[in-house]
Amino acid sequence: MFSGKSEEFIRRIRRHEYAGRKAQLFKSFLDERYFVDQIASHNGAILPCIPIKSTEELLSKLDFNLPVFGIEEVQFLDSRIIEACRYLADHGKIVIVSGLSMNFRGEPFSFSDKKDHVGSLFAISVTTTLRAICTYVNGDGRPCGREADMSQRLINGQPAPYDASEVFVGGRESYEARCRGHHFVPRRPEIVLWPDLVPSQ
Repeated sequence: MFSGKSEEFIRRIRRHEYAGRKAQLFKSFLDERYFVDQIASHNGAILPCIPIKSTEELLSKLDFNLPVFGIEEVQFLDSRIIEACRYLADHGKIVIVSGLSMNFRGEPFSFSDKKDHVGSLFAISVTTTLRAICTYVNGDGRPCGREADMSQRLINGQPAPYDASEVFVGGRESYEARCRGHHFVPRRPEIVLWPDLVPSQ
């Protein structure tokens, strides 16, 4: 969140368009923060797109004659998107994908069918990981400023508990970029690998 991924996605698509390579763009219908048929960055850059609910719908609307395809908010689709992206790439297409690799719990973001997660798609991709800056305000009133790998979901200004829904589309009122040290998930199960090393309470 707030790492500039939509801005970078748009920049990469426009590079191809400047070179005369037309792109077909898709994004999950769940992302309605601006307009459902537009990909928009927080700084105001906009590209038109086709809203989709599934990989099957994407494939039914895909123009295979085009050289470039873009998919925004890929984490909201189903796991068949991995096969679709691999097929397109294997047939010489440029596939530019943007999405979150982790959910607000700090776990791999599951696709909608729960059969796989976004990390499996990124593992077979030439990836670029973008990071935001941690906005947690320390006791001295200054923001942390470290690199942020995590998305802190907020409910009424407080950290969302572990059992909250994995998917919730929102902006600055619902999410903050956080470093690992300032990422809080109430009721998250403890990981204990070496019980003897855990300090006694």
